[in-house]
Amino acid sequence: MTVKQLIRFTIRETKRLNVISALVGLLIIFTACTPTSTIAITPTPVPQSVWGDIVTIGQAPYAPAPNLISNGGNVLMGWIGADETRVFQALRHWHDGSLDSAVIPVLDVQAPFDQRIFEADNDGIHILWMDIESQSEQIRLFSAYLDNTLTTVIAPPSFVSQQVTHYTAIHDIEGALWVVWSGGLLSEPALYYVRIDGLGRPMFAERLRLDGDYPVLVQTIDNITYLFWTSQVNRRILRAEFNGGDLLNVRAVSQLPPIANSDRLVEFSAQFDRTHQYLFWNIVRKDGTAETYFSTTPIDSETFTQPQPLTITVDTAQTVQTGFNSNIVYTAVSIGETPLSWASPLDEAADVLPVVVQNDMAIGISYWQGGAIVGYQSLVETGRLLGAPNITTDRDRHLTVTWSQPTDYGVANLNITTTR
Repeated sequence: MTVKQLIRFTIRETKRLNVISALVGLLIIFTACTPTSTIAITPTPVPQSVWGDIVTIGQAPYAPAPNLISNGGNVLMGWIGADETRVFQALRHWHDGSLDSAVIPVLDVQAPFDQRIFEADNDGIHILWMDIESQSEQIRLFSAYLDNTLTTVIAPPSFVSQQVTHYTAIHDIEGALWVVWSGGLLSEPALYYVRIDGLGRPMFAERLRLDGDYPVLVQTIDNITYLFWTSQVNRRILRAEFNGGDLLNVRAVSQLPPIANSDRLVEFSAQFDRTHQYLFWNIVRKDGTAETYFSTTPIDSETFTQPQPLTITVDTAQTVQTGFNSNIVYTAVSIGETPLSWASPLDEAADVLPVVVQNDMAIGISYWQGGAIVGYQSLVETGRLLGAPNITTDRDRHLTVTWSQPTDYGVANLNITTTR
């Protein structure tokens, strides 16, 4: 597909897609048109974080933060890249401070976005992403299985038969995945699900529930899996226990924060500590300002607090222990004058839950316990971000953060720092 054809396609699609899909289409155009010279620019020198070195693993046209899987001293990162002829998916290993060469797996893609990576069976990797399906010209959800050399073993056709808006995934036993997505009519999306086995083979997809968007699968410390989603009908957050494709004890637990038609809900996320559950909404207002709202409640409760803006007050005279190898963390509370944005919680439940945020022009880690912030750590000055960072941990309780930092050259540096 030529650039002119792609532009005509995006204009046509914009007439019938929602605002988010239109913005994605425009991003794809800009990405596909980016010349190789912008990708090859030498990364701008970056300072150290409070954890140590910052490593730039690649560059991309304002791509989201790299996805990551951390396993001891080895971190695998994935992102969407581009050159003068194509948009592609890239993967790169970081081993105890040194980078392997970037790998571009053999995948049939048109204009991929919203990529996520997960561990699979036999030391392999699942990749999920959204893309334009060539025959229907709709946005669909795709998957692939790569072996431990990052070689594509299986990349089946899309297991989805309808337009997709958002998706979520979580591990099942033996490296398998449960995947839930919203799709169908853009004005009335429904929820669907599929199980992908540990070797990347999707089962038959089925509809899970009418009226659902922004699905989020999350697991408690006690290994109970919950699905949260947004009802388009009554504009409330619903929660249910997710058990092998069945929804148990469906409850409306929260309302949405104030979001005008001119605003954009970029991300909805959820997570647990040992006693509480948390909801986070990352919102971009019509003037481009990023805000985060949050809500919380005890695990055994079915009613969350009223969503409120995420703010903080830090007391640098006292420190707090987090249970992670996080160095010095100061005492903090989730009531204050300093607004936080682009919140992204740890990808697993924890006794003390780390949530990476942007604090003005810096990235920081807020630590949550018992329904509130208990500690804060400023990580590094970054300037304004265009999306949320990512955070993960490993078996030794080391933390790793990635982010996409815009430069003056029309691309973003894809950065990583870790407590290792």
